[in-house]
Amino acid sequence: GAIEGEESVKKINNNSVLRFKFDYPIPERTNDDPFANFDPVTFSNNKYLGLNDIQTVIKAAKTDDKITGILLDLSSIQCGMATLEEIRNALLSFKSSKKFVYCYADVLSQKAYYLGSVADKVFLNPMGEIEFIGLSSTFVSFKNTLDKIGVEAEIIRPDSNKFKSAVEPFILEKMSAENRAQTLKYLNSVWSEMLSNIAQSRNVSIENLQRIAGNFLIRDANSAKSNKIIDEIYYKDEADHEIRKAIGIGEDIKISYVSPSDYVSHARKELNSSEENKIAIVYAVGEINYGAGDGQSIGSTSLSSTLKKVRENDKIKGVILRVNSPGGSALASEIIWREVVLTKAKKPVVVSMGDLAASGGYYISAPADYIVSDNTTLTGSIGVFGILMNLQKMLNEKVGIMTDTVKTGNYADFASPTRPLNNNEKQILADNVNKTYKTFLKRVADGRGMKIEDVDKIGQGRVWTGKDALSLNLVDKIGNIDTAVAYLSKKLGIEKFAVEEYPKQENKLSLLFGKEQNEAIEKAITKHISH
Repeated sequence: GAIEGEESVKKINNNSVLRFKFDYPIPERTNDDPFANFDPVTFSNNKYLGLNDIQTVIKAAKTDDKITGILLDLSSIQCGMATLEEIRNALLSFKSSKKFVYCYADVLSQKAYYLGSVADKVFLNPMGEIEFIGLSSTFVSFKNTLDKIGVEAEIIRPDSNKFKSAVEPFILEKMSAENRAQTLKYLNSVWSEMLSNIAQSRNVSIENLQRIAGNFLIRDANSAKSNKIIDEIYYKDEADHEIRKAIGIGEDIKISYVSPSDYVSHARKELNSSEENKIAIVYAVGEINYGAGDGQSIGSTSLSSTLKKVRENDKIKGVILRVNSPGGSALASEIIWREVVLTKAKKPVVVSMGDLAASGGYYISAPADYIVSDNTTLTGSIGVFGILMNLQKMLNEKVGIMTDTVKTGNYADFASPTRPLNNNEKQILADNVNKTYKTFLKRVADGRGMKIEDVDKIGQGRVWTGKDALSLNLVDKIGNIDTAVAYLSKKLGIEKFAVEEYPKQENKLSLLFGKEQNEAIEKAITKHISH
């Protein structure tokens, strides 16, 4: 058994193949709480690795003599584009070890193919389907629905913030010209990134790939092969034959597949460091809300206290703020912004952006010393809006509810859903929203060393990809969390350091039981309770 307090490490055989399925929504970091992944039906514990551990596993496997290669066993993949880009780049780095990467699939969605195209060889089932047609984005409008049920959306946004499109579904039947323009620009930016990477991996020209996608030329395994999109049309057993050949083992020998969740404790050990100097990675993931957050959202109080803890810990020499957020509350963003500024005054802060660092997600990133983003990160959206729902017509005409208000002053029922705003009230809200936008512009201008009017030109609520944001001075470098760590360690002048992740994950079991019981229960959960 495992030594008390240590995680048991599964034995890895020689000639093992690391098999990735990616058949779950990939989070930023692994949830180490055993209850989070416990499946009551099968009595098993499915450890769903986060992007952090997926990268750790690939990195450790690169230099591990027992791992001979990687099999991507794909169908569809549930994650954002930047997450996909980071996994793909980790696999490219793995390939430089001269170990093999193969991809086998019965079905390949476009995202899964983009990842799989990194492989030395891509195998598809003879009846398999593959998608390669380009990107699209569909606008959904609720305006007519609201009209029908008698609800009026009252929108307050600065006149310049025409690109701040979150309000459009409530007030427009079709996309505005601005929203259409920004959506087309970022879709083209992401698509061209995908095409150039596939072209490089598959040795097919970008023009040819564009022609194939634009004319729907890939419809089945045969057309995929004749267009060099895949290498072979194989059943699973034929793919296994190729894998055995690559490992150099006979047909009668079982392939030793290792799942990333079995390999992760081994990989963490390999890359673990007990150095005195520490770098903290602080995760800011999800919508930004006022108050306490959870694993799925950022809370202003919880993230603030994490930053304070990291700031006051003298062993921590620098901070990576990992942002994956669409934004949220302006007040909560300002509270977090202040903590980032205070932290930066004591030690360097470097931002690493994931799938999204938009609106409030950019607000909290702006003061950092340095910002790293992926090519396909969606960022910017420097803009503000307010939205109120007036339910008067619905209440009165649709359901027959009448209201009558008594008040001690003109504004005592301000923002009541039972009546429309009057012009004075609209002006009060507009002043407030405009003031918030001005503050946002100033935060970005100060953080990025720009003039306010120059920030406004690229602000106005407009969304950019990381690739475009680089040329607009909204980010400093394209790369992943390792790029951010490398920059930070160079800035600090320290070569050896340990990386610590925050906020620390509380093990729910240890809150209920003592340490010994906790370990016994965890073992029972992890090792399939007999049934």
